[in-house]
This record gives sequence, structure tokens and C-alpha cells, in this order.
Amino acid sequence: IRYNEYISCLDKLFGALSTTGNLRLLSSLFNVLKEMNHTHKNQIHKYLALFVKRLSDDKAKEAFKLCFDGFMDPLLPDELRLTLVCKLCLPLLYKMSLTNTLEIFEHHTTKIMDIVDSCVPAKEDTDSQVLDETLDKTTVIQRIGALNLLEAMYQCLPSNAIRDKINALYCGSKAIKIKGNEITTTVMRATHIAKSKSISNSIIPPHLVLDYHQTAYNTLTAVVIATQTKENFFTVFCFKENLVKEEYLWEHIVDLKATYQFEVETNFPVANKKVTALYTRSKMQNESNQLNKPDLRYISSHYLADSSLSQDLTNSTFFGRPTVDASQIDNMDVDFEIKNEKNNNNNKATVDTNSVIELDPLNTNPCMITII
Repeated sequence: IRYNEYISCLDKLFGALSTTGNLRLLSSLFNVLKEMNHTHKNQIHKYLALFVKRLSDDKAKEAFKLCFDGFMDPLLPDELRLTLVCKLCLPLLYKMSLTNTLEIFEHHTTKIMDIVDSCVPAKEDTDSQVLDETLDKTTVIQRIGALNLLEAMYQCLPSNAIRDKINALYCGSKAIKIKGNEITTTVMRATHIAKSKSISNSIIPPHLVLDYHQTAYNTLTAVVIATQTKENFFTVFCFKENLVKEEYLWEHIVDLKATYQFEVETNFPVANKKVTALYTRSKMQNESNQLNKPDLRYISSHYLADSSLSQDLTNSTFFGRPTVDASQIDNMDVDFEIKNEKNNNNNKATVDTNSVIELDPLNTNPCMITII
């Protein structure tokens, strides 16, 4: 009876939250959100989704600040900090207008990058086959949250906004000369290392290690999609391993201990493979005029011109070699260009809005839709 009363009370509280959008009420419910395996978790997440959906644009920005501050608060439980990012900050970002999304990243990217910068080891440790044995659970959760936020940034903001505004702020905080590619270079290098290197610390729960590698992969892929147009770059950064340096991909983003069972007849739910791509592309195209600049979402494929990586790509034996060394990313040169309008129109015409993916146990892997 007490359990039923408790669940009924939660329904009323979260129902009130989704109806009123009251941020004080949200803050008071943080203690419930810290329980990752709460018995009422699925219904609570539905309430949170409804809460986000009903917020106005400005209210969504206020809610993001509350949740982001919670994520950055080291005194809060690790599980709560991760929930605040994944269940609130991310859907809030995808809901907000481009103007507010840009304003948020202008205010918070420096803090996010302070976390991501730690993914890159010191120069003398870059060839280490194991990624930082001193990693602890809190650090991994911080990095998962930060990488998720950066993935959303590259999906939601046009490239000219990242280059001219976000990158400038990042360089200012590091007191380095601005070229235009500094933040993108850092994110690509950090995520490449994070997805490739193993973590030997047995104290960190295996599901968090898997989540960390998957998040790093998805973030790197989001950057590549936003900045590259040629197939070669997708192959290098998204599908290649370097077995010599023990830089792995598939065993890091796939749960090797999972057991899969498939019945003769299945009835799995389906999802639109293009939902995220269509939403973010539409958001940028429809609202880019708010920035009073053309939409320069794409960086041309000579983005890597004159770099050692560019030389590898032009080598006829390139695709017979393992993946590129992450250290080569440092030499990238950014050259933004507006994609041909005709090509943009053709791309829109070829998008199959009815293309769906069946959410069977394999396709529910967080990286699957990204790979497809």
C-alpha cells in the first residue's frame, strides 16, 4: 500500500511539473531523478519529455540553465548529473530557437570544453595504449555529459556560428591565436582518443565505460557530418581501427557480453532513421536568418589541406592502412564554403521521410542510427 501511495504521489508531482513548467518544482524533484534504476523510471521520463515539450522558448532557456548548473555541481550525485544532461538539457537544446541555443553555448562552451580538454592526454602520453588508468566514475560521467552537449551543438548550430562565435570564445579562454578550427580540432582529437582507447579501471561500471565510448563515437560522427562532405573522411574517422596501436572501435561501442535472442516472428517498434538529421537541418535552414549570416553549415573537404592527414588521403595505399593517428588532427586548416544551392535542393528531394529502422536489440545500440 505504501509503495502504491508513493507512486501515486510521484505521478501527481511529475504531472504537475509537466503541466505548470514550474522550475522550483523541478528542482525539488532532483532527489528522485538521481535514482538511475527507479521502478517508475519510464513513466518519469515521459513526464519529463512532456515538461520540455510544453515550455516556451524563454522558459526552456531558464530550465536549461538550472539543469546545466546542476550538471556542473560536484556536490550532486553523479547519476543525477548525468540524468540532468540526457533527459533535460539535450531535449531542451533541440527544442529551443537557434538564437537561444547559440546564446546558451556562448555562455557555457568554455566550461564544457574544460571537461573535454581532459580527454586528451599530455603529449608524452598520447601513444599510451590505455586511456588514463586514473579515471574515476565521476570524471567519466562528466565527460559523457560534456560530449553529449557538444554533439548537440554540432547538430543544432550552423558552422559559421561555431567558427565565428563559439570558437572565438574558446580561443579567448585559452589565450591562443584564432584560426577558426581550434574547437573543432580539439573535439575531434578528444573524441577520437575517447572512443579508441581502452579503460582498465575496474572500479568504473562496465555500462558507463560502454556509454562513454558510444557517446564519444556519436560526438565525433556529429562533427564529421557537420564539417565534411567526402566519403574518405567518414571512413577514416567513423569506421577504421588501428590494431597496431590498440585503438579499437567495434568492441568499444558494442556490448560484447550481451546475449541476443530473436524469435521467428517479431513485432519491434520502429523509428525514423532521418528524424534527428531532418530536425536539426530544418532548424538551421529555417532560423539561420536570425544570425544575419549565410548558412555555412559545411566545411569543404579540403578542410584538411596541407596536413599530414591530407597526404594520407591522397596516397593510393591509404585504405589499406589502419585509422589515422589522432595527433594529425592538430594540423587541420579550416576553409568554410557555402554548398551549392542546387546540391542542397537535390539532397532535400532525395530524403526518404518514410525510411524507418526496426528497433530490435541490435538497432537499439545508441550508435546504430548514427552509423546508418
